[in-house]
Amino acid sequence: MGYDKSGETRAIVITILVLTSMLITFGLAIFADRLQPDHGDASSLERKSYDNVPPSVLSRGDSDIPEGKPLFNMSRPHIGDVPYGQAIFSCSKPGQIALTFDDGPFYWTNHVLDQLDGLNIKGTFFITGNSPVLSRRIDTNPEYAALIRRMRSRGHQIASHTWSHKHLKDIGREGRYNEMVYNEMALRNVMTTPPTYMRPPYGEWRDPDSMQDLKALGYHVIMYNIDTRDYNCNTETDIEDSISLFKDALREDGNGSYIVLAHDVREWTAKKLLPAMIHTMDLRGYHAVTVGECLGDSEFNWYRDPDDVED
Repeated sequence: MGYDKSGETRAIVITILVLTSMLITFGLAIFADRLQPDHGDASSLERKSYDNVPPSVLSRGDSDIPEGKPLFNMSRPHIGDVPYGQAIFSCSKPGQIALTFDDGPFYWTNHVLDQLDGLNIKGTFFITGNSPVLSRRIDTNPEYAALIRRMRSRGHQIASHTWSHKHLKDIGREGRYNEMVYNEMALRNVMTTPPTYMRPPYGEWRDPDSMQDLKALGYHVIMYNIDTRDYNCNTETDIEDSISLFKDALREDGNGSYIVLAHDVREWTAKKLLPAMIHTMDLRGYHAVTVGECLGDSEFNWYRDPDDVED
């Protein structure tokens, strides 16, 4: 019987096809991986493309926690007249405005501080300790820690916007405690004393379990009655909508009482919205104050001693 080469030929062809398919699949995987965004190491205050990132990206976080002693058993007394674990939307005195800024610090925070400090205006900054989308942590990036210390030294109020900007209603009690306590630890490492004021990410204050936990942790929950919606404004033209919104919301007789939501991480907020808000406030006779001051709360109550531990 003669040797049949057709079977051997078919086997070789099949082998070549399989190997080719494997090489193509491997190549496509490498190509797809290279398409993924690389936020890099935020070792300097370089500008990053923050404005076009969807808000949902901010819900991501990582498992890293700040160094030092955990603060789960830190004493959390309820002192003063400002309620705890209850959403607060406005100042207590007419003619006052609290300018508040979420999500920072970041590249544009310096520009915001330069304007406020130049006019001796005090603001309130709700700090997110670990922002994956900005590729930075306040406790491991010295330039951001320096910004927070600058805020504190110039009389601005520092408050918490959680550790990694997650939806508090979706992560359970343990998750909520971690989000708050990790941020306390990071702020403790940066400026010694953690805050007693906070703002929940995404303005989500209606979940009773979240509010109960925030009350147990000893937090004043600060919302707002003017939302500039600057988070929707990615261009110089877009920010005009936020400027108009702010002007329309303010009573012209100067007798309103407002807590204003803005974001120091956004370019056009720093360049155009903030100057326009300051100009409008001045024209209408409003006085800019911190949230604590606008609620009549002593500055002594704005922060806690991390070494004061419950028995």
